[in-house]
Amino acid sequence: MIPKTLLVTYCLIATSLIAETCNPELCTEKSRDKINGSQGPYPAEISAWSEVDKAGQREAGQQLLKDIQAHLAAGDTTIMVPTGDYRYVSSEGSKEKQFTLDLSQYEGVTVDFQGSTLWFETPDTGFLFRAGGNTVRNFYVDWDPLPYVQGVVTGISEETQEFSVRIDPGYEAARETLSDGISRGRAFFFEPESRNFLGDQLGCTITLDWNRRDDAGDYLVRYFGFHGIPITEGGFSVGDRVALLVRLGPGMHVTGAQPGCIVENATFYSSPGLVYVISGGTGPTMRGCSIRLRPGTNRLLSGNADGFNFSNTSSGPVMDSCVVEGTIGDDFINVHGHLARVIWQESPTELIVTKMNWRGHFTDPVEVEFFDRTSMQSYGKRRVTGKLLYNGWTVDKQKCLADLKNRWHSGDAAGLVEGNRISVHRLTLDAPIEAREDMILACEAFSGSGAIIRNCHFSGASAFGIRMQAPYCTIENNVIESTGGIGISLFGQPGFWGEGPYVHHAKVVGNVIKNTARADMRGQQRAGIVLMENSPSSDILIENNTFINPGVSGIYAREVDGLIIRNNTFSGYGNLPAWKTLPGQRASHGAGYAIDLSDSNQVEMDGNTFDDPGPYALGTIYLESDPDESTQANDQ
Repeated sequence: MIPKTLLVTYCLIATSLIAETCNPELCTEKSRDKINGSQGPYPAEISAWSEVDKAGQREAGQQLLKDIQAHLAAGDTTIMVPTGDYRYVSSEGSKEKQFTLDLSQYEGVTVDFQGSTLWFETPDTGFLFRAGGNTVRNFYVDWDPLPYVQGVVTGISEETQEFSVRIDPGYEAARETLSDGISRGRAFFFEPESRNFLGDQLGCTITLDWNRRDDAGDYLVRYFGFHGIPITEGGFSVGDRVALLVRLGPGMHVTGAQPGCIVENATFYSSPGLVYVISGGTGPTMRGCSIRLRPGTNRLLSGNADGFNFSNTSSGPVMDSCVVEGTIGDDFINVHGHLARVIWQESPTELIVTKMNWRGHFTDPVEVEFFDRTSMQSYGKRRVTGKLLYNGWTVDKQKCLADLKNRWHSGDAAGLVEGNRISVHRLTLDAPIEAREDMILACEAFSGSGAIIRNCHFSGASAFGIRMQAPYCTIENNVIESTGGIGISLFGQPGFWGEGPYVHHAKVVGNVIKNTARADMRGQQRAGIVLMENSPSSDILIENNTFINPGVSGIYAREVDGLIIRNNTFSGYGNLPAWKTLPGQRASHGAGYAIDLSDSNQVEMDGNTFDDPGPYALGTIYLESDPDESTQANDQ
């Protein structure tokens, strides 16, 4: 059991639930068998484990930690773990992670698990790796019980904004892991026969009261569609499959990676939240790492949130030959730093800003760039040093340049709320600057610059494919398919998340981008690759890629300075209608074109080919330009 206070993650509202009648057609034993099939959450040989077996695995898990420490104390640099099943659990209220491997004081150590499986029993962080310049390899990870439940939708009520769910056999074990009362989280819907992620569904949060059921015994779930969209427009129906989850601890958290750090041949079959989280330090090499549906099961999800999340690293990761399959509950990859907000100016060369990129004091100067938050107009660059004032600032709107009405939802700037006591940096600048209202800053040096993603195969993201928010990146020779949102996004987010900084000097070469933008993500551009306004983009090469059924457009770019689109193939563009814009948003006039460009300078296009346009296709290339824009297009 975990503290109920942890369960508020991603919650919007708690509400009472009202009963909805079960669909009679789905209430027969015959139809239950058809819906649920014969498999469960674990293969038969694992389901057969007794409590005695699991107790032995827990003992083996604790002994393994002691053995690794003994090897390190003896000076061993290669540690071969006996192949087996090792089981871990965190106690309620404990700050200890389930499995902590601390190699931060060592260099050149390799821990080879030789195909062992680490089993975790509570939805806290599973594998905490304090990495240094060391290597871990050859292991599997799973949860028992699973950190989500799944079942079938048996009823939908427009009146109460609820749907009812019959939980699949074997999946109710996760109930107490999530909560013994009310769970607040997310729901994802799947086709009943293929069990693929259901196209056209709208993102939602849910509230589920485990103590209330309808007359047929099915659980009642309160639905909150993103942007206030009602359940009747949610894009799912009675009979569809559904996974219900609360996002909690990451599967693996890598901290303090240094040059030479490698995570190799690691496979996750589930995770309570983000799967691989890499924060701070340098970007490691992730080679042959995967997120998969466990064979021999009827699971719907392989991970509850992002697959690979790299945040605030001083250099970008190298990802080589990695795999995501099944469906994960967010993006395949997110490479980003965190933007900071200017709070106050103490002198022409001293600023108080929200804590930058999870850093403490930094005395080696780094370059930052200042922007207007809304327009992303640059106010110039400065070199700065920073002194951390830990919990040293009380937010007061009378002494705050940031717009407190605009909340960010990620990073330390998310705590910028009237009356909060927060950690801030006092920055010393190498030259004066005039602080302005709602000014923000970005630091490339702490934001994953130089990421490389190559030779990977990613399939089944409920949200974006690759969310790249850092410069000097290379995305090459990957297959990116079956995404709910954009296939590859090349822009930061100075609005909702406060992540970034932005993308420039990027290469997207030799990828297959297939069946992207399938779900309903209103307010986004429905395309294979998107470069967006309000995030300075320049010097982007998109070459030799194959776009197959990208949604509306293969490429959507707005306000890019220096863009080469060369020798790409666009097939099946315009197969879906454009997503609806939200109030106050600027709609694209080129939706339905294979390449949709607006207000971009120095654009070169050559050698692109187009075929098999869909029912919503309007043409091949759309240009909406400023008068001073220079565009060369040699495509037919």
